[in-house]
Amino acid sequence: MIMTGRIIVLSLCILLGLSSVSAQQSARKVELKPVLEIQYLLDQIEEEYRVDRSRVWVAGLSRGGYGAWRMAIQYPERFAALVAVCGETPDHYAAWLGDMPIWVFHGEDDRTISVKESDEMVAALRKNGNPVRYTKYPNTGHNAWDQAFSDPELYTWLMAQKKK
Repeated sequence: MIMTGRIIVLSLCILLGLSSVSAQQSARKVELKPVLEIQYLLDQIEEEYRVDRSRVWVAGLSRGGYGAWRMAIQYPERFAALVAVCGETPDHYAAWLGDMPIWVFHGEDDRTISVKESDEMVAALRKNGNPVRYTKYPNTGHNAWDQAFSDPELYTWLMAQKKK
């Protein structure tokens, strides 16, 4: 897919998916080195290119989905929207995301990261008043990203998201 005038940064899972977060830890107190590296990369991109800072989104799949959750939780002011595919994060962080536009995708038959993880986070987000979108794919395992990222509606939705 080609998005003219867009910069896409890939492989967040490489930088963010290597450490784990205990439900007892504060997201702001976990190992920050990978998060700071991504922040530095984003700062450099914003300095060197014309970037509409009101339209910076974070997305990830699998461990990169965990990384996307982590970035949005730690820096909600930086992102206009979050897309998490088969990712997970403790649901007590839902309140930290406020009303950030979020779309979660998960395969119902995922045996790598249980769909229960997304179910619980989506329920917590909704309980906190976030109008999160949630797409569960039946008869789909961990590889829900092929369906999610090939859905044109996702890109239409992303383009409509802009920080207030």
